[in-house]
Amino acid sequence: MLILSEEFALENFITPRPEKEEIKIEISENITDYCDGRYPVIYPGENIEIYRGDSRIDSPELITKSTTLTYDLPEDEGKKELNLEVSEDEMEAFIEVDLQPARRYELLIEEERKGILIDAQPTTEKFGEEMRVTEEEIKIKLAEAGIFFGLKKEKIKRIASGDLRGKTTVAEGKYPEEGEPARIEKVFSAASESKEETDESEKVDHYRNIIASILPGEVIAEKVKPAPGKPGRTVRGKKLPAGEGKDIKLTAGKNVTLSADGKEAISLLVGRPELEEKKNEIIVRVLPQYIITGDVDKQEGRVEFDGDLIIEGGVKDFFGARARGEVLIKKNVNNGNIQARQSIYVGGNVVGSEITAGRAEKFNQNKLRAEKLFLRLKGFFESYFESLTSAAEEKKLVNLSLLRQEIMEKKQIRGAIIELSRLFRETASEELSSLPCGEARMNWLEEFIFGTDKFDSDRARNKLREILDELRNCEIRSKSQENGSIILRQTQNSCISAARDIIIMREGSYISRLRADNNIVLKQKNSFFKSGRASAGGWFLSGRAGVPMSQTLIKVGKGAIIKEVSGSVTVRSWADKKTIDDGRKAVHLEVNQDGKLEEKTWQGWVKSVERMLAEEKAVKKWGQL
Repeated sequence: MLILSEEFALENFITPRPEKEEIKIEISENITDYCDGRYPVIYPGENIEIYRGDSRIDSPELITKSTTLTYDLPEDEGKKELNLEVSEDEMEAFIEVDLQPARRYELLIEEERKGILIDAQPTTEKFGEEMRVTEEEIKIKLAEAGIFFGLKKEKIKRIASGDLRGKTTVAEGKYPEEGEPARIEKVFSAASESKEETDESEKVDHYRNIIASILPGEVIAEKVKPAPGKPGRTVRGKKLPAGEGKDIKLTAGKNVTLSADGKEAISLLVGRPELEEKKNEIIVRVLPQYIITGDVDKQEGRVEFDGDLIIEGGVKDFFGARARGEVLIKKNVNNGNIQARQSIYVGGNVVGSEITAGRAEKFNQNKLRAEKLFLRLKGFFESYFESLTSAAEEKKLVNLSLLRQEIMEKKQIRGAIIELSRLFRETASEELSSLPCGEARMNWLEEFIFGTDKFDSDRARNKLREILDELRNCEIRSKSQENGSIILRQTQNSCISAARDIIIMREGSYISRLRADNNIVLKQKNSFFKSGRASAGGWFLSGRAGVPMSQTLIKVGKGAIIKEVSGSVTVRSWADKKTIDDGRKAVHLEVNQDGKLEEKTWQGWVKSVERMLAEEKAVKKWGQL
């Protein structure tokens, strides 16, 4: 800043005249009046134009004598700018508003080091109209740039009102939306569920554990196709195409097939469905087995499954398992209840338990019982077929009174007629519809045997012949359609019931009830059957049978083979019974056509076992436990 003497301040030689836009500078003739004997130097600022006469002063100028300068102050009417910016992908548009109001300027004279600065500076005085931008101006600006899609009307309004300042988004495009991807929806839930079921006493079974399973022909999962996407648009209205949703492949795994259109996965057998997710693929399979890695106990509950059930442990007290397929138990069953539509394998001992294979429902048992009774009647009436037929042809009369008397003397035949009549009365007709005779004819036969009226007439003979012809021509199965055998190590204080065979692989059976529609085989030559009851639709075979001071009863349909008898053992067929003496060995009894038990030659233990198990694949399966 220029240093002047106190008596030589700016106002002493510089006089502004704003009304004339002049600056009068007075310089004394004596240069010594100035500081250090120097003349003042003036220079213009950025905002002013200074003239000496007609010459504009653009640079520092020495003033050596009095003079009058003129100047021009700037005129600022204000500025209003709308700065528009569009993103490179045209998905966003921004506006920044630049508003500068009109300003007045005043003269500024300052002393500085390099001289005297003459400039103009703005005042704080406002004048002119208030500077603002309107919504319409913003929209016009956008329209001029071709922007009309995705306008943010609320933001535009707030910019116009002054609420929003700075760079602001005023339009946004819409990005394309990819379609919904294909998905696989589970039609069938594979999770296990617990069902609290009440019994007749209204007690709730908290431990019932039903493992979800599926039946053949049921749909496991279905595919929902990918949906088309929604196109997008830029702020300038350019359409952006959208792709279809991502596809996924539905693959049929083991025991599963796909529908003709490939949308549904369908089970081919009973089992537990499983879905495996891979990259862009879902594989659906059905597992015919459900595996329990430990014991069936309080934690597992009473397990129910529609396929095969494998228990790698045992079954603890008061729990059990039920399956439509097979049940394989590697260890012991204690006080349990096991049911299966097919075979049951127990690698350990069975104690205090009930094991049932192939007899899952009551009506099956009724039907099975009726079939066995009809087989008994068919065998008894076999000798009367020819005589009744020939008598009708030769017009000879068969004495029906003698026939009725013979039936009355045979307890097994008499009981079969009574029980069959009862079964037809008490069982739903559709459950026994495949059996011969029917309820009406069985009622007539019961009345014929036990009634008091005389039936020795041609009508009675014809009626009886119709019944016998139906028995003769019908196909009655000799065992349950359920292929259910039971193979176990040994049993004690248990009830074992199988639609096919019961095979005890090791020690034997003690105080148990065994019932098989086919054979009961105690495989080892030293195996025992003590203090229990056995009923075999086919053969009974045991190394030892009976125990002193106790009764052992064995019912057979084809015969009994016992290596050694101990105590009292009674063997019965449908028409006969024999008591085998204590200590007797090599017992071989066979039921003849009349139901009588005939003594046969002992063929040896090994041959007998081989004959019983010739086609029993279940024995090999038990050995793998």
